[in-house]
Amino acid sequence: MQLKNWKVLGKDNLTGVLRSDFKKAKDEIIILGPWIDEYFASLVVESCPQNIIIRIVSRPFDTMEKHFVKYANSAYNLFSKLSKTDFRFHSTLHAKVIIIDNSIVYCGSANWYKYSMEKSEEIVLRGSISSIPNIMDEVASIWEQSDTKMISITAYEKTNKTEEVNGNGFDQEILDPIAAKKLKEVKNAFIIKKITK
Repeated sequence: MQLKNWKVLGKDNLTGVLRSDFKKAKDEIIILGPWIDEYFASLVVESCPQNIIIRIVSRPFDTMEKHFVKYANSAYNLFSKLSKTDFRFHSTLHAKVIIIDNSIVYCGSANWYKYSMEKSEEIVLRGSISSIPNIMDEVASIWEQSDTKMISITAYEKTNKTEEVNGNGFDQEILDPIAAKKLKEVKNAFIIKKITK
């Protein structure tokens, strides 16, 4: 795999570089991410030119951390205001990928919410999709496996109150339940926890 012209991005420059690339988008943006909040959705909606096709795969509300649902709901509502947004749901999605115009790809550890993008120590790679030609096959496979109606917003709201959020984004770390379950299943696996004073 040729890695020329790839950049390593962290919390100090990820948001700015993303915003710049979104502004230059011409045709389509594909977003995969289990956790998407309204802070990230606003970044996309405010940066992208009109009439860009946006395809998103995220987790359905009933598989999310309960305290995150209102932020995901707000993100969903923001994206839904765009005429060319297609939203799908995948209950075991863990990939964090953005593809812009089938040309630029972002992939790494960062989730698409405020804490992960601006405060957490993450590594995101940005480069040319031509360097990793099979990535579109993987993304297409996830897209095809995803459900357009795994759980509707209305169905979730009937049994769970979804509150309005302040637009500042989700500002704490999410401990992913899928990763936690896998760690329990793997013998000798462990998590290094942050020491708090």
